[in-house]
Formats: sequence, C-alpha cells, structure tokens
Amino acid sequence: MKTWIKPFVFACAMCVACAAVHAQDTGAMTNGNWNDATIWTAGTIPGSSNNVYIGSTYPTGAAATSTVIMTQNQSASNIYLGNGSGTIGTLNLGSNTLTIGSTLTIGQSGGTGSIVEGAGGSFTAGNLYIEHGNSFTFGANDQVTNLAIYSSSSATSTATGNVTGSVDVLSGSTLNLGANLSLTRILDVENTGSVLNMNGNNISANTDSTYSSIFLGWYSAQAVTLDRGTVPGSLTTSNLYIAHGNTLSLISSDVITNLFIALASQVTTAAVGNVTGNVSVGSVITGTGTFNLGANLSLTGSLDVEESSVVHMNGNNISANTILLGWNSNQAVTLDRGTSPGSLTASNLYLYGNTLNLLPSDHVTLFALSNATTTLNSGVAVSRLALENGSSGTTTAASNVTNSVSVLSGSTLNLGANLSLSGSLDVEYTGSVVHMNGNNISANTILLGWYDGQVVTLDRGTSPGSLTATNLYVAGGNNLSLISSDVIANLNLSNAVVTTAAVGNLTGSVSVGAGGTLNLGANLSITGNMDVEGTGATVNAHGFNITAGTLTLGYNGTAAVSATNVGSILLNSLYLGNGSTMSIQGGVVNNLINLSGNSVLTVNQTNGTGLTLNGTSLSSLTIDPSSMDLIFNLNTSSNWDFRWQDPTGGNWISTLDSMIASGLIVVTAPQGYEVIDSGGYTYIEGNYSQSVVPEPASLLLACIASLGVAAGITWRRRHRGA
Repeated sequence: MKTWIKPFVFACAMCVACAAVHAQDTGAMTNGNWNDATIWTAGTIPGSSNNVYIGSTYPTGAAATSTVIMTQNQSASNIYLGNGSGTIGTLNLGSNTLTIGSTLTIGQSGGTGSIVEGAGGSFTAGNLYIEHGNSFTFGANDQVTNLAIYSSSSATSTATGNVTGSVDVLSGSTLNLGANLSLTRILDVENTGSVLNMNGNNISANTDSTYSSIFLGWYSAQAVTLDRGTVPGSLTTSNLYIAHGNTLSLISSDVITNLFIALASQVTTAAVGNVTGNVSVGSVITGTGTFNLGANLSLTGSLDVEESSVVHMNGNNISANTILLGWNSNQAVTLDRGTSPGSLTASNLYLYGNTLNLLPSDHVTLFALSNATTTLNSGVAVSRLALENGSSGTTTAASNVTNSVSVLSGSTLNLGANLSLSGSLDVEYTGSVVHMNGNNISANTILLGWYDGQVVTLDRGTSPGSLTATNLYVAGGNNLSLISSDVIANLNLSNAVVTTAAVGNLTGSVSVGAGGTLNLGANLSITGNMDVEGTGATVNAHGFNITAGTLTLGYNGTAAVSATNVGSILLNSLYLGNGSTMSIQGGVVNNLINLSGNSVLTVNQTNGTGLTLNGTSLSSLTIDPSSMDLIFNLNTSSNWDFRWQDPTGGNWISTLDSMIASGLIVVTAPQGYEVIDSGGYTYIEGNYSQSVVPEPASLLLACIASLGVAAGITWRRRHRGA
C-alpha cells in the first residue's frame, strides 16, 4: 500500500514533467485577462496543451507577482500559482469554468497562490497540490481526483464531490471538511501537526477492497489528529491503518472491513459492526498495538495479535475464522478477557508463548500451541489440538478433544481422562511425549514418528491404558509393545518394532516396510492382507500362527525380507519374491503359492502334517524354474509334509516329481519319501515305503480292488523316493 500512496505525488510530478517536455510553458508577464495573448511569455493564449505559470520566476520573463482574470471558459495541461520563493500568483475564475488536464499546484517552492471564484466559477483537475503554508477553499462545483496538502498548508471542502480519488494530508497540514468525503482510493494523514477536521461529516473510502484505505500516522512515525466534531462523523473504509502513538475511538456508525494497529497505537470499538473482516494488532514489522473492545467482535477473517501487543476484551466475545496470538512474531501477547470473561469462537486458534486456558463457553475447532501451555478443563471441547515447539497440553475430560491431536517438536500431551478421537493422534519429532497416565486412547489413526522418522515417547502409565485405532503407523526407530487390550485394525510399520500380545491386537491388515520388525507374542488372525516389503523388513512369529488373506513377502519390492519361526498358516494366497525366506510348521493356502527370485519357503513338519495347497490348477503352484527352492524337512515318520488338491480327473504326481527332480522342491527326508495320490490330494509323504505291501498280480489286484470298495479302502498311486 505504501508503494502506491506515498509515491503518488512523485508519480504525478513526473507526469507533469513529461507533459512539460511536449507542451509549451508560458508565464504571465503582468496582470491581465487570460485571453489576452500579450500578457503571456509565449505570445499566445494558453490552451489545453500548455503549462501555465502565474506569479512565477519561470519561464523567463514571467512576473513574480501577477493576477490573471478569466473572462470565458479556459483549459490548460498544468497550472502553477505562486511558483518560487516570494512569488504571488492569483487566478480569478469569475463565473467561468477552468479545465486542467493534469495538476493544479498552489505555492510550489515557497510561493503563494490563490484562486478567486465568482458566482458559478469552478475548475476541474486530475490533481491539486497545496504547498508551503497556502490555504484553499473549494467551491461547490470544484472537482479534483487527488488532493495533496503539504508543509503546513490547508484545504477546506464544501461539497462531497470536491475530491473523489485520494487525499494526502502531510507535514503539519490541515484538511477541513465542509461536507462528506467519499473517496475511491486513499486518505493518508501523516507527520506531526497534521490535522483532519471532520466537523461532523462522514468519510468513506471503501470502493476498492484492496486500495481503498485510511492511514493515520502509519508511515511518518508521528501522531496526527483526527477531530470528528461535536456531533461526530463516521468512518467507512475497506482498510484502516493506524500507527505511531495514535489513538482512535470508533463510534457505533463506523464500519471498517480490515483494521491494522501498530507502534504504540490503540483503537477502541463501540459496536459489533465496527470491524467486520480482519484485525491485526502489531506485527513482526510494525510493532506493538492495543485493541480495546467496547462491544462483541465478529470477524469473517482473522484476529492477529503480535509483538507483545494487547487485546482488552472487557468481557466481550470474539468470534473469527482464525485467532493468532503471538504466532507469527514468536512473542507472547496479552489477551485480557476481563473480570467477567468473554468467550472465544474460532475455526483456528494459534497461540505462542502464552498460557491460555479455554473456557467452557469457548468454541474452537483447531487449537494450535507453540511454546505455550494449556489445560483443557471439564466442559471445554475443541475439535483439533496441535502442540508444537515444546508446548504442553493437559486434558481433564474425555470430551476435551473430539477430532484430532498433533504432538510435535518436543511437545507433551498429558491425559487426565480417556481420549476418543474421530480423526488422528499424530506424535512426531524427538522429545515429543504422550503421557497416557493409565487412560485409554481411541482414534481413527495413530501415528508415532511416521512423518519425521524420529523417536517419540508413548508412556502408558503404571496401569497401562489401551490403544484402539483403525490405523496404526509406527516408524522412526520407535518400539511399541502392544498390550492384550489393544485393538488395531490396520498396522503400518517401517523402521520400527511392534510386538503383539494377544490374538485380537491386529484384526485388519498388516504392512511391514523397510527396517520394520513385527514380533508376534500371540497368534495373528487378520481379515485383510499382510505385506512385508523393503530392506530389513522382518516378521518373527516366535512359533505363533498366521491367518490372513494374502501374505506377500518381498514380492512387490526389490529387496529380500524374512518371516521366521512361523507356526501354522491359513492364507488365501502366498507370494515370496526377491530372495525372501519364510519358515513355517505347516498350514493351509487355499488359492495359490507363488515363489520367485531365489526365495525359499521352508516347511518344518510338526505333528505329522505339513502344508496344504487347495488350488486345483497348474498355476496354483508357481516356482520360478532356475531360482526357487521349496524345502521340506520331515521330522516324524509315516506322515506328509506337503499336499496339493488334485485337479478334476487327475493328480499332481508327475508335476511334483518333475519339480523335485529339477531341484525346485528339495526334500530332506532321512527316512525316505513318496509322492502319492490319496483322497483328492497329491502328497509328498515321508517314510511311506517301510509300510508298503508288495504289489499283487493283476488278477489278485482286481480282487483286492473290488474288496477295497466294499471295505472303504483308499486306492493310492505311489512314487517311491529316498
């Protein structure tokens, strides 16, 4: 804004200078009539392309003191009345109209200038400059776009339309209003001794939401005077800027969209509608300010209080989309609610370096703290709580926070009651702590060091509280031991360790990423899939069983992973890839097994049974030829280690024989093995040869077969191996 208003005079002066290059300068050599060519240094009657000097040391031949009278309507590009120290210039309009294309300057460089208007006389100009102690009173029909008053000069308006664009009142000058002032742009009052006498008239500068503004001492580092009059006039503007020790008391009819208070200035409101958009009290650049509420404050935008500034609520309420207290300047500010404290209503409340305890009457969606402290007492409810930069927050009731909590950058959350969130609990950065104090936490999502990759602390308390979440994300080297009452639907684990304690700890899906370790302290039974991918990803089942939809180990990544000490498995599908390893004690895969990339599945038979594959197509068992071993260790005699459900009308004897012969299936069977078909499955069975009856002749074989049908004897095709 500064770059527009203050260079206004300079820019206009440059325009005048440019115009002077292309227009002829002419000065009055003596007193006389405008339309007398002989009084002008150029020897011609000035017109719309001329720069006219009356009472001037320029151009050569011009008289230092002169009076020019208009006897008919006239025009000029620029006019200077009193140009130079000691000069006096007077222009008498009579009853005529003067049109000035650019600027009328009165008293430039120490001169004295004046305009005399007879009945009906008037002028229009783009700009009017009044300088060096000169005074000017507008006629009712005079009109300029921009007015600038300098160096202890003064101007008095008589009609609303006298000035329509912008007004500068600078360096000890005075503007006296004789009528309402309605501007499309800026009113700027600066420097010691500058005065705006409203005389009960109204001022509006609100046509343009960006540029229409009132400035009171904002740029000059000095206080100015705004005198409203005995019956005070009102202010209406898009933006009001006040600084450098100025004090302004709003009246009930004032309407300010955006208010800016800085540098030891203060503003006091009188009515709810005084300020409607945004309020800024102090800033990193403009320093402290004071804002006094004489009524409730209702903003569509924000209240931003910075740089040790003060807001006295005086028991009134504040509502805004966003309230910021020291947040941008990293300095504590003062929010004085009053003896009977007013309430705060905000979508977002940001606090730095203060202790702010909300009231039950406060309504805050996001409460964010940085280097600050709060206690959420019973009856206080916020939707989201964010603790940053060493902040501390304490709850006292389960309803204190309803949606989400962030504990960041060394901050601490202390639970005085159960915490139940519809959104997330996010704990990030070294030194961040959640003290559960034996209370329970339930949330849609819990994140521990997930985004920043640093260790955080989850302190459950002496009598540990439980965790219930749809999604649990653990990363950053954190080590989380679940307790039997924890219930997590989906676990996402990366560069961290999670240990289960009960079957029901995990129920939905499990993802173990790079550097992640899942330790089972009980059987794992999930309704979704389990995916283990990334360098260093590990599952140690400690002999417990795994039940899941699809189990994928290293198949979708580029690195080998491992699942060790797995008990029994119950899966729809099993995928191993990229050199991954898995050891199991048996179980069931209902759909398919896909082993690739030098991966190894080890089945350590226990209790006489091994791994069952219920897929009935050739693609149900895929072992990459040349790079995959499927190893079976037979630990008991006369039992099977692998069986594959037969296809319709056939079996897998030749297929399994071929896989064994090619080394894709490696059988370790000290007591020998057989590949047989029995009861709808093709088996790899250990130690079978030692219980075999010698095969009968064909006739006897047919008889035995017919007897077998009657007796329920199973007929089996056999392949012996050792």
